[in-house]
Amino acid sequence: MPDQPPHTSIWDASNIALTTGSILAVTLAAFQGLAVATIAPAMTRDLDGEHIYGWVFNAFLIPQIIATVVAGREVDRRPPWQVFYPAMALFAIGLLVSGFAGSMEMLFVGRALTGLGAGGTFSTVYAVVGGAYEDSLRPSMLAAMSSAWIVPSLIGPFVSGFVADTFHWRYVFLMLLPMVLVIVPLTWPSYRKVRLDFDPSASRESARRVPAAIVLALGTLLFPDALPIPRPH
Repeated sequence: MPDQPPHTSIWDASNIALTTGSILAVTLAAFQGLAVATIAPAMTRDLDGEHIYGWVFNAFLIPQIIATVVAGREVDRRPPWQVFYPAMALFAIGLLVSGFAGSMEMLFVGRALTGLGAGGTFSTVYAVVGGAYEDSLRPSMLAAMSSAWIVPSLIGPFVSGFVADTFHWRYVFLMLLPMVLVIVPLTWPSYRKVRLDFDPSASRESARRVPAAIVLALGTLLFPDALPIPRPH
């Protein structure tokens, strides 16, 4: 059978769904990590949690650190889709719980679930880049995924602030749910076909990183209230 011509772009017809879905997945997770700072004062006031303001961020960050390493290990051992879609499900459930939270404790549960989902999403998407794209296209894809971090950092606070002021802070979480429904069909045809080379030595090395990730995450508990509480003038 003749060799197939190489793809010339990550935006080729055969790659565009995979590229779009992967970038949206990173953008979605990055937005949750970066944009919530704008609405944190409103959330803590509404839920009577100003005295534990810093945990709005720690509840997301600690699970994300652990999930990033654990998901990286699992991607070495099983097809990426078996890690990616459970991570997306956790993320979506976390958005729902956060959006309907009636207490700070429930908000922390939602934030923790989105942190777990974000960590699993990041690890899986970066692994898929190595298995789904030709060598010549990977630098372009990695550059495009970097923009998925930059854009939320630039416009995320403005968007979340606008939504919170115009509607309610809860919609900052709930408005992201439709993106999950877009990402799944875009990525499914390609993600279910990706098979990464299993390296037992790499798997053992990643397993050794899990305890270190847990220690790092728990180390942030030393500074749970490091972030100042904005006070109205």
